[in-house]
Amino acid sequence: VEAGVQRPVRVLLSDAVTVPLTWGAWAPVVILPRAAATWPAERTRVVLLHELAHIERWDYPALLMTEIVCAVYWFNPLVWIAAKQGAMERERACDDRALYSGIASDVYAGHLLEIARAQVEAEAPRAAFALTRPWSLSTRVRMIFARGLDRAPLTRGRMLSAGLAALLLALPLASVELWGTAQADPVGARVRELRDDDPRTRRYAAWALGEIEDRRAVRPLVERLGDGDADVRLVAAWALGEVKDRAAVQPLVRL
Repeated sequence: VEAGVQRPVRVLLSDAVTVPLTWGAWAPVVILPRAAATWPAERTRVVLLHELAHIERWDYPALLMTEIVCAVYWFNPLVWIAAKQGAMERERACDDRALYSGIASDVYAGHLLEIARAQVEAEAPRAAFALTRPWSLSTRVRMIFARGLDRAPLTRGRMLSAGLAALLLALPLASVELWGTAQADPVGARVRELRDDDPRTRRYAAWALGEIEDRRAVRPLVERLGDGDADVRLVAAWALGEVKDRAAVQPLVRL
């Protein structure tokens, strides 16, 4: 009732997850780690308010649509950047919902960080909402402590208008060619994206540099051979092969 959800929601405990996550739209499920059975009541309330906010906002269909757009326009970095920003905004909106219920900012952030510490290597499924993801946590904590923000939930009309506006903006962006004339330095832009916190952005930046085949990308790609994400390492190795520069031979041989 406190979260405003009007349809049945199942809450499950699982050994397969280390952070809370939400799955599904019409028959939603909130999955909590097994350790949640020993959480203090306040932490459980914080987590459920956040996860139920995703359900009340109908964020899951938006997530699936985003994944479809990313799959179709996987070659376009603008789509991945927009997807990452959309994910961040959804998490911030759910943080605001929980804070609007009366939870103090320091208490909420403290529980968020404690849950994040439990997430070592496990990664939530892509088509699910996880409470904490490493690449978004620091920004969310800063916004939690930001003063003067209106944290009141959007009305359904405002949510629909915002979603429609985002769709109208996304469609023309999705048709932008990767090497459009407006991009003065595609190599420099992709090299900067190789240092992004999100491994998906790094992965597709490496792929794009392989397509460009510019020797300026060799050193940054060699550095990505030691990336913490296995897919990024794989794509970086492929990209170096596409560039065909002698400077990449020894690093590739050492793999």
